[in-house]
Parts: sequence; C-alpha cells; structure tokens
Amino acid sequence: MNELKTEAGNVKSSRKWDPNLPQEKVDAINEAAKTDDQEKGVNLDKSELQDSPYESVRAAVRNTDNGEAANTVRAWVLGMIFVTIGSGLNMFLSMRNPSIAIPAIVIQLLSYPIGCLWARIMPTRTFNTFGLQWTLNTGPFTIKEHSVITIMAKYQY
Repeated sequence: MNELKTEAGNVKSSRKWDPNLPQEKVDAINEAAKTDDQEKGVNLDKSELQDSPYESVRAAVRNTDNGEAANTVRAWVLGMIFVTIGSGLNMFLSMRNPSIAIPAIVIQLLSYPIGCLWARIMPTRTFNTFGLQWTLNTGPFTIKEHSVITIMAKYQY
C-alpha cells in the first residue's frame, strides 16, 4: 500500500495544474495520496497511473516500450542523407522568387519506404569496431528509427 501512496503522490504532483482532469479523479488521487486506506487506494487504478489523462494522447501514443532500438546506423545514415539533401535543396530553392521549401513531412514520407527497403536488402552481419559491435541491419524498420529521422529533418533549418 505504501507503493500506491507514493505513486498517488507522484500522480498528484504531476497533474496538479491540469484543467482537463475531471474533479472526481482529482478527489480520488488526493484521497489516495493522503490516506493509507486500501479501499480508497483501490479506486486509483493502474491505468490512471500509466496512461495519459487525455483520450487523444492515449489513442496515438503507446504506454509500453517494446525494446526497439532507435540509435541505429540505419537511422543515422538515412537521417543525415535526408537532412543534407533537404537543406541543400531548400538553400538552392530559396534563391528563387517566390521561394520553394521542402518541409519535414516530405522527408518523413520518403524515409519510411527507404528504411523498409534498407531493412530488406542490407545484410545482418555484425561488425566489431574498437570493441563495439554494430550491424547495418538491426531487423525491421521501427517507428523509433523513423522518429529519429523525422526529428533530424524537422530541425534541419
């Protein structure tokens, strides 16, 4: 029960200024944080502690991590290629009147099929460089790798 009281205190402090949280949930969190009563602590269920209070966020974002790698050679190589080409084209096209810009969404849309193609054709052989093992193909192209490339493209300007 002590764990529940601590978790309820963490939830209470993190959602203290949330105007969209219903009052009955605020009251349940306050009661669970104040008392050691198990009856009141049971009202604060696990989904309230792990999920976002916003329905739109719960629909779009998973609350679990599947252990996928984001910091891969594939993500960095594709990200750097797309950032270099994107920023070069944006610089070249900025001289034009009216100027044309390639937004990050274009890079996001192009990087997914190229990442899937990379996952399909590159070998899975591991290399050892200065005691660090790495591979050109870590398996299927993941959402985390796609996010890394998208973040690189977003901040290319």
